[in-house]
Amino acid sequence: MSRKSVVVKVKGYRSPVSRCGIEEGRINFKLSFEGIVDESSYLFTGSLVGKLPSYSEILKKVDEKMDLFASNIDAFINEINRIFSMYQGRMNTTQYSVRDTPAIPGSAIKGSVRSNLEYRFKPFQVGPNYYSYSCYISQGKYVNKKFAAKHLAFWGEEVSFERKACEANQVCILCDMFGNPRLASRTYFSDAVLVEGDLISIPELNVKAVASGSRFKFTVTALNYNYSELGLLLFGFNILGNSEAIEPLIMGKFKYRYNPRVGGQIKGKYFGLMKFKLIDAVSCNFQEVIKEDVSKLVAKAKLEMEKEDFARYLDRRAKIGRLQ
Repeated sequence: MSRKSVVVKVKGYRSPVSRCGIEEGRINFKLSFEGIVDESSYLFTGSLVGKLPSYSEILKKVDEKMDLFASNIDAFINEINRIFSMYQGRMNTTQYSVRDTPAIPGSAIKGSVRSNLEYRFKPFQVGPNYYSYSCYISQGKYVNKKFAAKHLAFWGEEVSFERKACEANQVCILCDMFGNPRLASRTYFSDAVLVEGDLISIPELNVKAVASGSRFKFTVTALNYNYSELGLLLFGFNILGNSEAIEPLIMGKFKYRYNPRVGGQIKGKYFGLMKFKLIDAVSCNFQEVIKEDVSKLVAKAKLEMEKEDFARYLDRRAKIGRLQ
């Protein structure tokens, strides 16, 4: 059997936890995080922006083509399309911001956390079949090795295996926590807004990226969680027992082109390395709202996660050389 033809089945299918209210024995958490761009790295999470033309500017160009309107309507339509395509060409990519303050989209952090967990759930073989506790939420049939060489070099060949997708009513643990196209999420990430640091120009890439050492703050709201799921969420941040991550996650543009594992450097730096720390936590159950001791909460979540069968199949090896 070729590696390309391997199909990984999901183990541990479950019915989704309720999205409508707190279930008995479950808790809502509001978690406050700090994200720090590693001192060895820049970060760029871009968004498309464009310079919109003035109404008079467009009207003038359209008016110049009005002679075609009566004589050749198809030619007129083609000219109007050409005019608007000119303005589309003015679009460019800039660092994402919130009210003119550099920021990271919550969706980008959520995607990095989820991907970290998906890829760390290594497939395991039982007889002729392969299994994993996670599907791949965004993957097609398989990863094309020609176009994803650095992606595969970073995560390992197993991420090229096809994994069965989850449905709405039978899901893997990650779809239950983070949602899928048929199921709402139970985990919500705010945008991370810059609180210290600045942008730095990288002319070689034609971008202004977030400088090394810059700090961001954001929150994660986890609904109807148990402690083992909380432990898995923190594991996705590479927080494995203490409140601070053991190694950074990779995120944003250029993360595979410039990283310590498979890529080079630019201006003496890598790209996309961000380290996280849990700085505050509040929980809410049926009876009360509790301000949590962060260290105790992380320890309890890790302890409960380690009791789960899925914990045996999490790859805990370093990805950029900093995990012990």
